[in-house]
Formats: sequence, C-alpha cells, structure tokens
Amino acid sequence: NELASRYQYYFFTPFAASLNEQTDSLKLPPTDSRFRKDIYCLEKGDIDAASQEKHRLEEQQRADAKKREREFEPLWFKKDD
Repeated sequence: NELASRYQYYFFTPFAASLNEQTDSLKLPPTDSRFRKDIYCLEKGDIDAASQEKHRLEEQQRADAKKREREFEPLWFKKDD
C-alpha cells in the first residue's frame, strides 16, 4: 500500500499522505503546483529526478530573466530597501 509506505518513510499520517491526491472532482487549474514534475517526482521518492527538474526550471527562469528588457516589478508587493 503506497500510503502505508509513505507513513513509514516520511512519518506521514494517512491524512497528510493523501493531501496531494488528485481526483476528478477537484477541478484544479493547470497552473496548480501539484502538476509540477519536480513535485510529482518528490512524492514518488525519485529525489534525483526531482533535483534535475528543479535545476532545469531554475535555469529556464534565469534565461527568461536575462531576456527581459526591464527589471521585474512585482504587482502586489514592494521591496524593502
């Protein structure tokens, strides 16, 4: 049983282990973090794949930042000086 092994490995309660379970009734947006490949790999215990995916995402974000013509300005927050 996958939930039982999560409890043994991560000391999750059955409730905590079920929090990211996806059901058809949830109607989640495609941007929900539970659909991220690195998160999925972590949940399945594949730490190496999760790390590689996280690194790929970070490199993509760095490349996107270099392409911007102006510095990013947050819409909802102000940076403290």
